[in-house]
Amino acid sequence: MLFRSEKVAIKILRGNEVMTKVGRKELALLREVRSHDSRGSSFCIRMFSDFMLGKHLCIVFECEEMNLRQVIKKFGKDVGINIAAVQRYSKQLFSALHLLYKLRIVHADLKPDNILMSHNKQYIKVCDFGSAFKETDADNDITPYIQSRFYRSPEVILGIAYDEAIDMWSLGCILFELHTGDRKSVV
Repeated sequence: MLFRSEKVAIKILRGNEVMTKVGRKELALLREVRSHDSRGSSFCIRMFSDFMLGKHLCIVFECEEMNLRQVIKKFGKDVGINIAAVQRYSKQLFSALHLLYKLRIVHADLKPDNILMSHNKQYIKVCDFGSAFKETDADNDITPYIQSRFYRSPEVILGIAYDEAIDMWSLGCILFELHTGDRKSVV
């Protein structure tokens, strides 16, 4: 439930048929996550509601401070962030991936840009489920176009079958980057 003074973030999708279809799939996954974690305690972004604005699907989320890419630039460029913070965030990311694993959801685009930090810098939240899919979906085709280049798993690069393990690979790359402040060495 929202209160008038609470800030929210609104994701506005392009108003075309393809993006609306992608958005509806993302909505279904976010609703499933919310139904299994209504309080947001497993570190996935909380979706509050959605609405249409003309042809644009809009999704309303809790509002957070910045993403981990910005955190690395601001606090750890070329040296990494504090090891205690890396440990805290890694536990939270493992918790988020554990929920997704139980729900058989593959995020498929885990990267620092898609992990938000709370205002008090104590918590992170996995966001942007636009590339995510259910492992059990019949229309899951193997494609080399999922995951961002620096976080792309060997299975995707080799064009072989993949599952939730691709998110674990991305998580390993993210933890390396948080610890060292260096994305270039990941590749």
